[in-house]
Amino acid sequence: MSRMPASSKARIVRFWDFAKAGGFVIVSTDSDFYELATTIGPPPKVVWLRRWTHPTRDAERVLRREAIRITEFLADPELGVLVLDRD
Repeated sequence: MSRMPASSKARIVRFWDFAKAGGFVIVSTDSDFYELATTIGPPPKVVWLRRWTHPTRDAERVLRREAIRITEFLADPELGVLVLDRD
């Protein structure tokens, strides 16, 4: 996030604040959300699709495959980020 323009940083922080206020979970391929989750901490929680260059249908498959793991992550108040890969 340190190398991006101020307007992009502001947009990401607004998105972060919106998710926090609404009790949402952020699911993203963007490493900036991973960075925020590991520096600021939850809420909101972040599910980061790391190194993701695959079609959306593949993301859906991974999220469905990892549903139990995601549910356990969401239930643990100590955890702020869950990293998922395609394989």
